[in-house]
Amino acid sequence: MKVRAAEAGDLDRLLELYDLLEGPYLWTDALCREDSRRLFMRVLADPDQTTLVAEEDGWLVGTLVLIVVPNLAHGGSPYAVVENLVVEESRQGRGIGKALILEAMYRARRSGAYKLSLTSNTKRAESHELYRRLGFRETHLGFEVDP
Repeated sequence: MKVRAAEAGDLDRLLELYDLLEGPYLWTDALCREDSRRLFMRVLADPDQTTLVAEEDGWLVGTLVLIVVPNLAHGGSPYAVVENLVVEESRQGRGIGKALILEAMYRARRSGAYKLSLTSNTKRAESHELYRRLGFRETHLGFEVDP
């Protein structure tokens, strides 16, 4: 298995993986294929975010997004956030999520980020154990709202 930055040709498989996050991805209703391609090209061109993919035998089996945010606080050190972490269900528990997170940690450290944070659904106890094993601490209570 290898972890690499996503490329333009990865879009269709990424959308399939995102189905696992939130049920069937509604790009066919809310975002036409051309719009999704345009949006993905914008994401790939953004120097502050990287979509990482885990690949086994040429097949994408997991992904996450790493965002490095410029910051005026903390002496100007950026902070980093992991979002949209998903591993194909049949391959969970095999170290794919760990490899993705370790690569995100490496890239965040290399960027000078003073922290790397993520949120996780309260139902994902196995994921929480992985994060703890990798050194993540539960330091904040998270909230979200649909704007």
